[in-house]
Amino acid sequence: QESNRWFANIPLKIKDEEAVSIIQKRLERDMAYIKQVCLVKFEEILERESRNKDFLRTGLVKPLNLNLSNRDYYNTVGADKLNNTVATFYAHGVGAKLHYCSFLCFYGNAKQLNTELNLPSSATLNVLLTLLVMEHPLITPSWLEKWELFDVNGNKVGYKQVG
Repeated sequence: QESNRWFANIPLKIKDEEAVSIIQKRLERDMAYIKQVCLVKFEEILERESRNKDFLRTGLVKPLNLNLSNRDYYNTVGADKLNNTVATFYAHGVGAKLHYCSFLCFYGNAKQLNTELNLPSSATLNVLLTLLVMEHPLITPSWLEKWELFDVNGNKVGYKQVG
């Protein structure tokens, strides 16, 4: 197992304090690596967010109901026209049309579309929560499970404005 490597190859003849120090150094090394990976992923999230804000200003919105004779909007969205794809998505919202991925010209590639739109996923949430817990060690898994962002009426209760 992964956690066993922290304890591997520690000589039996050394003092307990030295063994604890070796284990602590290994753990700190692994935590630093995890933090670095998460920071790289977090920076990617921020870059996509900034890019998408620019796309909202520059992109052309594809109408939901196209007249088949109107060719102005053909080939206006897709992976090669992300500015228009992002603008269209944010203009119409989630699930605005049946076969929305196809409408946005991401045929069968919902994962890439979600990434480009910078929508939350378990991967991005894991990055953010890992950084949150590393920054605030008093936050525990049980604390996160009990964290209520909204009350029964839909009002924001678990948010705090800072800055």
